[in-house]
Amino acid sequence: MTMLDPIEQLAKTTGKSVVQIRRKVAEEAPKLADRVHEQKKRERLVLALSGGAPHSPLMAGALCALHEEIGDRLNGGRGYFDAIYASGGGALVGLLLVAPKGGDAPAALRKLVKMGIADPIYRMLPLAYKTFVKQGPLVPVFREWAELFKQSTSHLHFYRAMVTGTLKLWGGASVGKCPRWCSDFGDDDPDRRLFEDWVDLVFTALAPSTLTPWSSGLCDIAPYLEDFIDFEALKQYKGQFYLNAFNLTTQREERFTRDQIDATHVRAAIAYPFIYPPGRIRDALYSEGASHDPLLLPQVRDERFPEGIEDPSSWLWFEAIRPAFLRHMKKKPKVTPNGSLVCLDILGSLGKSALREPRDLWDAYGLSLIAPIIELAQKDGARFRQLDNDRLFLDWYQLLDMPFDFKTVRPQILDWSYSNLCDMWDLGYETGLQFCDQHGDLLRKRYHRA
Repeated sequence: MTMLDPIEQLAKTTGKSVVQIRRKVAEEAPKLADRVHEQKKRERLVLALSGGAPHSPLMAGALCALHEEIGDRLNGGRGYFDAIYASGGGALVGLLLVAPKGGDAPAALRKLVKMGIADPIYRMLPLAYKTFVKQGPLVPVFREWAELFKQSTSHLHFYRAMVTGTLKLWGGASVGKCPRWCSDFGDDDPDRRLFEDWVDLVFTALAPSTLTPWSSGLCDIAPYLEDFIDFEALKQYKGQFYLNAFNLTTQREERFTRDQIDATHVRAAIAYPFIYPPGRIRDALYSEGASHDPLLLPQVRDERFPEGIEDPSSWLWFEAIRPAFLRHMKKKPKVTPNGSLVCLDILGSLGKSALREPRDLWDAYGLSLIAPIIELAQKDGARFRQLDNDRLFLDWYQLLDMPFDFKTVRPQILDWSYSNLCDMWDLGYETGLQFCDQHGDLLRKRYHRA
C-alpha cells in the first residue's frame, strides 16, 4: 500500500495547486528551522509547571527543595531557569519562585499551606473560602474587619476557648500540625488557627455579595494576587516566563511572556469557567489556559499546524514541511550540550488513579472538574514527545520528570484542609530532595558557554 504524498493531499483539501503548496513549503521551512534553532540556543534549561490549584503545595514544596539545595549553582552558576512554562495553578507557584513579594522565595512557597482550612471546619464545610473569594465590593472591607476582630479578641482566652471547643465538638479534633520542612513557622497553635479560620468564615458569610443567577462566575478572581507577587520583580527575572490563556474572543490559545505579564494577565490565565468569570484584557475575554492546555511545554509551532497531532489538517502541513525543515536543520551549527526539561506534571502523573468513588456531592463536583484536565495533560505530554521534542527539537530535550509517590495523599488530593496541604507540601519537598540527589549534576551543568 503506497502512502499518499502529503503535499498532494494538502492540494486536494485546500483547493490549491501542488506548485503553490511546494512554494509555500519552500518559503516556510527555513523560517521554521531558524525559530527552532534560536529557541534551542535560548532555552536550554527549562521548567514546566502543570495546572491544578488543589495540589499546588506539591509543586511549591518541590521547588522550595530545589531552590534550597541548588540555588545559585543552578544552570552553571546562573541561578535561574532559561525559561519557565506555567499553566493554571502552576502559574502562581512559578511566580512565587521567581517574583515573591519581599523577595524571599522559600518563605513565600512555604506560606502557600496557610491557604488551607482548619480541619474541624473543613470536615463540616469543605469549602476553600480563603482561596476562592466571594464577589462583592464590600468583601475587602469585611476581610479587614475580620483581622481587626482577631486582634481585638486576642486577650479573650475564655471566649476563644468556648468557640474552639464548640467547633471541635462538631468537627472533631484539631491536631497541631505544620510541614516538617517549614521550621520558620514556629510551633503550631491549632486552636488559634481554628479560631482565626472561623472568624474568616463568619465575616466571609456576612459580607454582601453581588452574585446573581446572571453572574458568569461564582468567585472574584484572586483578589489577593498583588499581596503575594511582585510584578515589577518579574520583569527583572533573567529567564523567560510563559503563561497561557484561552482567548474567548478569537477562539485561540495565547501565551503571555515575562514582559507582558501583570496581575490582569494572571487573572485571565486562571479564570476557570463557572468558578471565575472570564478575565478581560482590553477588549478581549479570556478563560483559564489549563482548561485547554494544562501542561505547557516548549513549542515552536508554525501557524499552519498549531494543533499538532490532534488535527488532521495541521498534521498534513507538518508532514509536508518536515523534509525541507530537516534539510535546513542539518545546515545549522550544532547546539551543545543538549537541553534539559524539568517537568512537574502532577495531573499527568496522577492519571486515572485520581478518579475514584466520590465521598459526597462536593467531592463529586471536584472530580468532575479534574477528570477531563487529566486527559488533556496526558495528551499534552504525548504531543510533546511525539511532535515537538521528537520531530521539531530532534530529541534535543532530556525530559526530567519528578516522580511523586501519591499513595499517601491521593484520596485527599482535592481537599483544601490544612493538614492535607501540609502533607502535600512535605511530599513535594521530599520528592524535590530526591530529584536533586538524582539529577543535581544536570541541573548544575553549564548549559551556556562562558
